[in-house]
Amino acid sequence: MISENDRKRIVQALIDEERKINIGMFFSEDELHDFLNFLRISSPILFHLGEMKYSINRLTRNTSIYPQYLMTSEEHKQVSNAVLQRINVIKREFDLVSDLSEKERYIHDFLCSNIVYAEEGNESHTILGPLLNGRGVCEGIAKTAQLLLKLCGIPACIIEGSASSEKKSNVPHAWNAVRIKDKWCQCDFTFDIAMSRIGFTRYDYYNISTYQISSDHVVEYDPWQVSGLCTSDENSYYSTNRLVVYSVNDLDEFIKQKIYMRQRNIQFRMKCSLPDVICASTVEEHVHRVLSGAKGLRSYTYNYNSKQQVYCAFVEYNN
Repeated sequence: MISENDRKRIVQALIDEERKINIGMFFSEDELHDFLNFLRISSPILFHLGEMKYSINRLTRNTSIYPQYLMTSEEHKQVSNAVLQRINVIKREFDLVSDLSEKERYIHDFLCSNIVYAEEGNESHTILGPLLNGRGVCEGIAKTAQLLLKLCGIPACIIEGSASSEKKSNVPHAWNAVRIKDKWCQCDFTFDIAMSRIGFTRYDYYNISTYQISSDHVVEYDPWQVSGLCTSDENSYYSTNRLVVYSVNDLDEFIKQKIYMRQRNIQFRMKCSLPDVICASTVEEHVHRVLSGAKGLRSYTYNYNSKQQVYCAFVEYNN
């Protein structure tokens, strides 16, 4: 396997737009494809990189790559400056807090509030779409999250595989693994972005375990081999904010307490022993009964994520 120093050397050569880069060791074609894919997902700053041709010399036992770039040197310089300016603006905000958990939460909320899921050419697959245009797909969003998290000292990487939603099944997908408080966990910022709306941020896929995310995600490429380490959801939004309900018997009191506090966004994760379908139906019945019978409510909307057992109600109160 290539050393970390050689990897950094190659990344710097790509940043410098070199036309031929000697890797310095022999690769089989499969190994080279794996390495080039690893470069793609581990180095978000290579947004200007296009296809890479290569040559493998079996006599000299050396491999060379011949990158193609999507921008001229001047364009790359201008766009890099724009990215740096944007990052500095964002960084000033999360630098105001010292706790890494708070920094991670800020980055999550920033992405959910400022990024729209949209396919708009190559830029949406890089950090350029999310950072400069506020639009991107899962790959670009995961790269942006990885970059911002690492900038504030939080170890993060990208996992690739497939994911399913109510509309589509087994779609190629990318998301993140993050190490916070010495524990690895899984974060799908793209899914949380898709479910959030103005004034109502979702945390269904924030710092959860591999077991939890496997209900609608399948890991296929995990070069850092962290999926097996994501065994706990104790750093999830719902666990840290005591928004986990363990039985339907506790649910009515939980909702009534939130109404008494006049909370507009009522959300919680359900952890009960009932099968998912029965649990979802039972919880929905309890939520509607309590909310429809509560005094002082003008209206409410309700939805849930059955795969993650997350339930949300947006409540409007009378003045």
